[in-house]
Amino acid sequence: MRYIKPTLKFIDKWLERQVSLDSQTPGYAVAIAHKGTVIYNKTFGYANIDHQKRLNENHLFRVASHTKTFTATAIMQLMEAGKLSIDDAVSKHLPFLKENPDTRMHNITLQQLMCHSAGLMRDGGDRGFWQLDKDFPDQETLKNAFKSQPLMIDANTAFKYSNYGYGLLGLVIEEISGKAYADYIQEHILTPLNMQNSCMDFDAKKSFTTGYTTTAYNPQQNIPLPMDTPTKALAPATGLSSTAADLCLFYSALMPATGLLLLDSSKAEMRKKRWDTPDNGYGLGLGIVSICDKELRGHTGGMPGYLSCTRSSSDDEIVVSTLSNALSGKDMDFQNAIWTILENFKNDYQKKTPYAC
Repeated sequence: MRYIKPTLKFIDKWLERQVSLDSQTPGYAVAIAHKGTVIYNKTFGYANIDHQKRLNENHLFRVASHTKTFTATAIMQLMEAGKLSIDDAVSKHLPFLKENPDTRMHNITLQQLMCHSAGLMRDGGDRGFWQLDKDFPDQETLKNAFKSQPLMIDANTAFKYSNYGYGLLGLVIEEISGKAYADYIQEHILTPLNMQNSCMDFDAKKSFTTGYTTTAYNPQQNIPLPMDTPTKALAPATGLSSTAADLCLFYSALMPATGLLLLDSSKAEMRKKRWDTPDNGYGLGLGIVSICDKELRGHTGGMPGYLSCTRSSSDDEIVVSTLSNALSGKDMDFQNAIWTILENFKNDYQKKTPYAC
């Protein structure tokens, strides 16, 4: 792929220009991997505005719902170990669900949780933790909600996103593996892939970016938010902290034929589109979008003060990860542009019609 080097040079110049035009977002991190090797890894701007601390490649971001792909991967690993089936009723592993008077809850499956079709509530009765007005729910709160709250809609009838559903998957991982969720992810995913700049929630030994938000009264002023908020029972839905380069390593490992993390048959199950969504579709812990007629898989993330997006193409064996430390971040725009640039350079190199999309 001889077009990669000139493409990366163009992308670098394009990013520098775009960041210079964005006066609102303190910092960005962008990484690109090809065949499991990070070939571009650069940061722009500041990790902390008040201290004028420049962002570098080792600064961690709260990458939120990227965690769902890690959780789904863990479930598939346990299936490969013969400890569960994704078609199991969740209540087989978490019997407290059978205390719910809504008997539909007794029959929801692991697969339905993984592809957001179980019909569950999204975030429980009070979503104040997303505004940092209250703590994230602990396991007891999560269990009590599922003992009493009915399904919102019948299972397997529609795509209905649920952070609480991924909290349940975390409880299954703990029950089956006998390990704390964070310990399982560290042992079976982070360590094998040498993801040294990743952890669950916050680690004071690592360098973190400060996340920022604004107010309606002064939308140009960035207000710092706590970076160490524990996500507790919703860690399997939104707890991961990472870097753009580490996320590239993880999503590269989920490519076919890498021999990493899972068998190719399991990866194919994760990648298969189960439901249409406003973006395009969703598999098992993987969102699906289309850019330039190319089907990409990955995930987005949104945490107070942080936005993130990682997408991968198995056809080209490329992964692109974009992270920002403010809710004004243009990660999605950057993703769309980078993939378009990659495709245009590829078409031009192959003597096809350039700028096809």
